[in-house]
Amino acid sequence: MRLSKKILLLAAGVAALIFGLVQLYSFFRYTLYREYRELTAQTYVDASKEFEALQDSGEGVPGMELVSESETLKLYASAKTAEIAILDKRNSKVWRSNPEDIDDDSIANKVNKSLLKSQLVLEYYDANRRPGNYNSYDYSVSRGQVEMSAIEGGVRFTYVLGDLESKTGIVPIYITQERLDFFMEALAQAEDGAAGVTYITSRYRDAGTVPGFLELMGNESVGASTLRRLRENFEKAGYTKDDFESDMMASEVEGAVPVSFTVCVDYRVEGDSLVCRIPKDLLDEGVGASISGIQLLRGLGAGGPQETGFALVPDGSGALMRFNNGKTSSEDYIQAVYGIDPMYMDFTVVGNTEKARLPIFGSSHEDSSILALIERGDSFATITATQGGKLSSYTCVYPTFMLRSNMSLSMFGITGNEAEMPVMEKDLYNSDIQVRYFFLDEPGYNPMAKRLRDELIEDGVLEAKNPGEIPLYIDLISGVEADRFVLGIKYQETLPMTTFKEAIGIHESLKERGAKTQVVNIQGWFNDGYYHDAINKVSLVKKLGTKKDLNSLKESIESSNGRLYLDADFQRVPLNSKGFNDARAGARYYGGGYVGTFGFVNPTSYANVSGLGYLERIYTLLSPKFLPRQIESFAKAIGKYPSSGVSARDLGEIIYSDKKRTEYISREESKDIIQAGLEELKGASGLLMVSGGNAYALKYARDVESAPLSSSSLYVLDEEIPFFAMVVHGLINYSGSAANIGGGSLEQAVLEAIESGASLRFAFTAKDASELKYTGLNHYYSVTFENWAEDAASAHKTLSSALDPAEGSLISSHEILAEGVRKVTYENGYQVTVNYSKKAYGDVPARGFKTEGGQAQ
Repeated sequence: MRLSKKILLLAAGVAALIFGLVQLYSFFRYTLYREYRELTAQTYVDASKEFEALQDSGEGVPGMELVSESETLKLYASAKTAEIAILDKRNSKVWRSNPEDIDDDSIANKVNKSLLKSQLVLEYYDANRRPGNYNSYDYSVSRGQVEMSAIEGGVRFTYVLGDLESKTGIVPIYITQERLDFFMEALAQAEDGAAGVTYITSRYRDAGTVPGFLELMGNESVGASTLRRLRENFEKAGYTKDDFESDMMASEVEGAVPVSFTVCVDYRVEGDSLVCRIPKDLLDEGVGASISGIQLLRGLGAGGPQETGFALVPDGSGALMRFNNGKTSSEDYIQAVYGIDPMYMDFTVVGNTEKARLPIFGSSHEDSSILALIERGDSFATITATQGGKLSSYTCVYPTFMLRSNMSLSMFGITGNEAEMPVMEKDLYNSDIQVRYFFLDEPGYNPMAKRLRDELIEDGVLEAKNPGEIPLYIDLISGVEADRFVLGIKYQETLPMTTFKEAIGIHESLKERGAKTQVVNIQGWFNDGYYHDAINKVSLVKKLGTKKDLNSLKESIESSNGRLYLDADFQRVPLNSKGFNDARAGARYYGGGYVGTFGFVNPTSYANVSGLGYLERIYTLLSPKFLPRQIESFAKAIGKYPSSGVSARDLGEIIYSDKKRTEYISREESKDIIQAGLEELKGASGLLMVSGGNAYALKYARDVESAPLSSSSLYVLDEEIPFFAMVVHGLINYSGSAANIGGGSLEQAVLEAIESGASLRFAFTAKDASELKYTGLNHYYSVTFENWAEDAASAHKTLSSALDPAEGSLISSHEILAEGVRKVTYENGYQVTVNYSKKAYGDVPARGFKTEGGQAQ
């Protein structure tokens, strides 16, 4: 018996030791890991001083003072209205932050006129989590609560928005009997306090609408002398402003606590641009209230009721909303830059739209245009375009910055009732906001694209590449986990759908058919296949071949000026992944604190958390905190595997926050972490390919897959344009979605690629795609190479005949000639006209194209 007890005690001790070691390991591996903090940008504030206007050598802008000027622009400001104006020296055009004739607008009501007179609109939640908004005109400028000061090279407006004091001062409108008795006892001890107690208590009665509280009688019409006497007696009792705010918040009566906020907006001109900046560190929130978002410069560049022009929006490839297009019954265009944060979006997906890949917007007028580039805060920005004739006579396009998000938690009671409770994030996102507005002396979207391209080249984001043949993009699906059964027990094995030797055969076959330059992306080559395990280590799938075979593939592809990429997904970890602790390393929602897990969209419930029978399709989003560790592990290992570079499947496609309450990481901080990771991968592998093409990834990418070649075709928008392509062509190679996946027409894919200057892309397997039936890739039913070889080579040959002369050349212009007819001109003089319609357009055949100039074939 004693021996049994000793064994039990020993076992318990060993178990406790193991448990302690596991906890200690977890503490050091997860809790103490802080390397990501060194990668995030810091906020800053420019020093300010008393404003002194500059001497103006010209006529200036009536009612405004000259703030600063560059070689191209003059910046004017009004201390009274907080309006600014930018005078373009090249054409004497004056751009105003707010339209001039707002009061004459016959459509806008008082509220909408105030919005147009405002430079910003602040959205907030009060102490009781009720939403509200303050526009800067009604709640700051018209109340004399705005100040103008000088900063280096510019001006700062400090807005105090809202009510600075209660209408009763510190005299509580609502107070509980217990709280009143407490202060009355203190007042009774003061000199002549008894009279004060009588006076105060006679002024309060039960508040019928606020159970448990007393209410100041006639609080809406209490006279000044009465308030003064009440305030003096409350102060004698030791009652303070803090006590007032505490009692008012406890009453939960809307508007009981005066809500006010302080926001600073800095302006300066640099070259042909205006830089508008909101320093995060100068934002001040009212008592108990929380800023949720800020709309900025809604009226700058607004299109008037008699103007012809358009608003440019970043929907997918790019799109235009023409001024006064008559679509006043449609919803506004509203789109989040880089898509909605997955840790904020609904589980239910009811639409499929293209993402906004570039953080830009703009407006074009008769003789000039504006292009805006969001330089900081882009990851939590939303672009809105409102149609003229709807709420006002003006077409406006502007950004809104969500500075903290909120969620609704479902609360269930024991009676079966439920209610929604809004939950606000505790802190504002740790990022400044900065938007650069370029003022162009030409109308149209062509000058906008050129100006953005020039800016990105100057900033080192884009750089020229050597011209050559337009490449054919090939995704080769290699290892894929398949379900297998033994005696009714399920297990998984990795299928070698395309070995390295078979990949050489596919490459040579396409090369013989005329596709000499190929960009090949090997997917599923390590850690059990396509839906690979977390990247704690990198292990080649042995069934695919050896490193020597992989090197032979690399040499074969590079001998024809192609590139071989090895694909990896760094942020999406399959649910069946080995070596991953989703509870500790997964990103979390704020409200419930649960881990962010996603999957395919269920066709019956529309929920995007389904595996549709395959566990590997469901994935957890890795916390951005641990992304540097994943990338470091991969970067150390990738040099052992022959390739031209790495394909980062997710880093240019998806960006999200981690709302873990003890260590919150915003999307903007996540963007900084991703960029640092891309730089590390590029340094370790040589070349990078990304999918999607979000703007923050372009600096590091040699190739982009799934680049936006179309828009979402929203009703409110009038034209689709290849704005993304117009910016990056000749600087980055890119392709759209795989032409043999998704059921689209190959003919349509070729025409879209020709218009966009893009390569074609296909996904292939060497083995028959029917073998994917019992895998997580069973939707890839049309990827058998043998079935596509001739069509793919023929389509690429057609594309090459149209685009090889343009390879490496920048796009100088894009024109909409007629419905379905587009013309693209390159800087080397080469032109391509694409006809999507079913009728010939002059000598351009129906569903065809025509080339001219340069080396046209």
